[in-house]
Amino acid sequence: MTLARPTVQFGTLDYLDNGTLLGRRPTDFDTRVVALGWNYYLTPMIVFKVEYDFIGEGSRKVRAANDLFAFQAAVRF
Repeated sequence: MTLARPTVQFGTLDYLDNGTLLGRRPTDFDTRVVALGWNYYLTPMIVFKVEYDFIGEGSRKVRAANDLFAFQAAVRF
């Protein structure tokens, strides 16, 4: 039996953990990532994943073309 499942992930990353102590707003961030993926379970032990990550830089960083396309295979043992 095969099963396919979409995935969505959202996250932010801030390198200055105590940024609010430095006068920054809590909404400041260095990187924001939205990942859209598709998992294909060939068997309960084998999964293939295709993912595209939209990576956005915060106001303190220079914009870059660094979006990511990934293909992953995993075997559970």
